[in-house]
Amino acid sequence: MRTYLLAAAAALLVIPGSARASTIFSVPAVIANAGSTGNSFDVVLNYSGASPITVGGFAFEITTTNTDITFTGATTSTVPTYIFGANSLFGPNINTSTGQTLDASDLDSNPAGASLATGTYGLGHVTFDVANGAAAGPFAITLTELGSSLSDADGNSLPITLSNGTITINSVSSVPEPSSLALALSALCVLAALRKRGR
Repeated sequence: MRTYLLAAAAALLVIPGSARASTIFSVPAVIANAGSTGNSFDVVLNYSGASPITVGGFAFEITTTNTDITFTGATTSTVPTYIFGANSLFGPNINTSTGQTLDASDLDSNPAGASLATGTYGLGHVTFDVANGAAAGPFAITLTELGSSLSDADGNSLPITLSNGTITINSVSSVPEPSSLALALSALCVLAALRKRGR
């Protein structure tokens, strides 16, 4: 029995790296101000296999429980190379819902799919707004699998791991409007002139 266990352990050590490869969907940690619009981040795929994989389609869902954060859209304009490059079937807009939950999916327009080597690829450039008066602090962005979240060109599921992110909201201190500031400066100048005249 001991010999069999040692042989099994040795076999695990010589299995090629691609069998132990990981494919991770991840969302970063981002910062935004209360009362801001057009904020953004990229949902990405990190692949660490030694051998390329073929991807025909993907889907993901992101959710936040904070009602002051609204996801407004997702496009193929990611900073890392978009997973399907110029072969997006649904791009440039790939979102299918907005609000506190956003669903996005796309297919490679090439029936053979996209061959991915080890690296990082964009799955969606997500935009979001933060309401005025939003509470400060970090708030979770949860990634969820949707059906066959990553599939090969034949529609077979490829295994993935999900890595959640956060949106940290900074509260914005009130800054006087230019007109109020100009009025206050004018008042100070008048007081200074009156004081000088009185002397």
